[in-house]
Amino acid sequence: MASKTKIMAFYSLLLLSTFAAPAIAHEGHAEAPGQTDDTPAIGVITLSTAAITNLGIETEAAKLEEMAPSVMLNGVVDVPPQAYARVSSRFDGRVTEVKATIGDTVEKGQPLVVIEPLVLGSAPVTIYAPVAGRVTTSMPAIGQNITPSDVLFEIVDMSVALVKAQAYETPALASIKPGSSVHLTSRSYPGMVLTGKVERIDPALDPELRTLTVYVTVDNKDLKLLRHMQVVLSIETGERLPAVTIPRQAVLGTDGNLFVFVRNGNNFDRRDVTLGNRFGERQEIISGVLPDDQVVTVGQYQLQFATPSKPAAAHTE
Repeated sequence: MASKTKIMAFYSLLLLSTFAAPAIAHEGHAEAPGQTDDTPAIGVITLSTAAITNLGIETEAAKLEEMAPSVMLNGVVDVPPQAYARVSSRFDGRVTEVKATIGDTVEKGQPLVVIEPLVLGSAPVTIYAPVAGRVTTSMPAIGQNITPSDVLFEIVDMSVALVKAQAYETPALASIKPGSSVHLTSRSYPGMVLTGKVERIDPALDPELRTLTVYVTVDNKDLKLLRHMQVVLSIETGERLPAVTIPRQAVLGTDGNLFVFVRNGNNFDRRDVTLGNRFGERQEIISGVLPDDQVVTVGQYQLQFATPSKPAAAHTE
């Protein structure tokens, strides 16, 4: 109930916001807004239905939701130490049976290979999987001689991924705490957001890179995250509060001249915006957009080259 009350109060404040009156526009093309002095800062661009289709324009509604301030870090996916095993033989021998290969999913205690010791009179020995997971390396072949130094199998369990991220020596470093909630995104899976938490933080900075390693565990039951994959982490650093958010790709321009396009039928309103916190792939908008506004997320780059037309001059008798 408290959360709902905060959101309703926040929404009431947003409704007090006003936008500059738009100018009517057409489908002309010119320099991108902000590139010339005489281009209006805010205006409405009107496109035909065919032009909208040709541009492939897509929109997404701005959302009012409870979000927390966050720190963005780049990370690399790895496997937790306790979920990784290298399987070897304790003696010299010859492979007589192979029961698993690369890509197989095995359970703990499942037979992997049968080896006949080279010592005369010794019975064949079966080697079992020490952990559950997927076989990522498989060396044995029937008839092959092996030694204790040979790694026969590597098995990893990636159902929970360990992500290692580097945090630079900035004021934001102090806000990262073990147990903090984390949202993970990857360019390999657009739109996918996985959740996790900060597991631990190194006790000292790297003396050369001046970075601190942050270890994050992420639920990966679908096994989409692969070892060594690069990802982006959004680590929550404060209390969740109501915020108007839109996809980050909807924001155009440079610092001091940021804007979005909001669709209303065949009209596209170019609005200057003020940004707040970033939450993963979503961006808080402090002013310029209201909840449920249809913000352009695809085709916005082409729209910025359309020129708003000037209002028709008044006729005098």
